[in-house]
This record gives sequence, C-alpha cells and structure tokens, in this order.
Amino acid sequence: MRSAGKRPPTAAAGTSCYYRLLLAAVVLFPGASLRPVYANTIPLSGFTLTNTNADGMVTTLPDDSGFTLTGGNNGSGLVGETDFAIPSPGSFTVSFLYAYSTLDFPFFDHAGYQVGGVQVLLAEMDGDSGSATFAVSPGQSFGWWIVTDDNLGEPGVLDVSRITYTGSVSAVVPEPHAFLLFALGIILLRVLREPWHPEVRR
Repeated sequence: MRSAGKRPPTAAAGTSCYYRLLLAAVVLFPGASLRPVYANTIPLSGFTLTNTNADGMVTTLPDDSGFTLTGGNNGSGLVGETDFAIPSPGSFTVSFLYAYSTLDFPFFDHAGYQVGGVQVLLAEMDGDSGSATFAVSPGQSFGWWIVTDDNLGEPGVLDVSRITYTGSVSAVVPEPHAFLLFALGIILLRVLREPWHPEVRR
C-alpha cells in the first residue's frame, strides 16, 4: 500500500525553471553573434595586412603591444603601398610610440597611420621617431601604412610600440549555440544533482 503522504518532488519538476530559461535564451537571442572581448587592447591578429604592388610584411609582439611593419621593395620601379589596418570595434583613442628606419635614400619611402582612409605622415627619413595619438569611431578603419615611391633600394621599416587604447573598445553578445550549450549544461547538472525519492510502500 502506498503512503498517503505528500509525493516528493521529482527531477523533472525541479528543472522546469531551467527549461524556461533555455526557451527565453532562444527567443531573446535569435540572431546574436559572438564578438571578442578586447578589454584594453585589440589583438593584432585581427588586423589585416594588405599589399598594393608591394611585398611588405609585419611582425607582431606576443603581448600585442607593438609590431614592425616593413614596406615594399619588389624591384618594380613603381609606387607600392603596405597597410596594416582593422575596422574599429568601438569609440576610443589610440596612443603609441614609433621609430622609423631605412637604408634607402630619404623621402623615397614614407610611413604613418590612417583613420577612415585619411593618411597622416609620421616619418620619411631614417631615424625619425616620436609618439602619436588619434581618435576613432565605431566601424572606422584605422591602422598604419608604408608607401614606397619606387620599390627599389631598401624598404622603409616602421616600429610601433606601447600601443594603448582608451575608451569603449568592444562588447560581447553571445551566439545562440553558446547560450544553448550553457543552458543545457545547467539542466544536466540540475538533473544529476537532484536526489531520487523512491515511493514508499507498506
């Protein structure tokens, strides 16, 4: 004979609220995308190196605090350009130190930074150095560039260091599948931890 007492809660009843959370996640975030958290830095791996009639290259520091950008020198005798840029993930200012070097004659290679497609000249003579700060808005392309007038002689080399970002750099919106996996994990954990209450027979 079964006990006349109150039936203990089951695992299914105990997890109903978690199913509601899962449903809410699917409804509230149907088309969200996962974007990285940059905190106070932007990974240099997110920048794109672009050569236009040039064979330039870039070497980055492991901590993303700086890089060395080398301009073109493909022997074509024509103008070439090397860009290292990224669309801005927020609204902030960029500050950095720079040092320029080249074994070519002065003024045959030029280096600087760009914001929204507007180039600002920083250096064109061996030994030029200094610091610079500029502001960017969300979606604006920004980065650094080197232009060679003839792709002959030796390339220009721009060393950029101590890059710092001040302002709102990025935000995170989770992907739907990330939300689903998280919610399913919570449900499974709840089910496994829910104690089993067998029915009492007399």
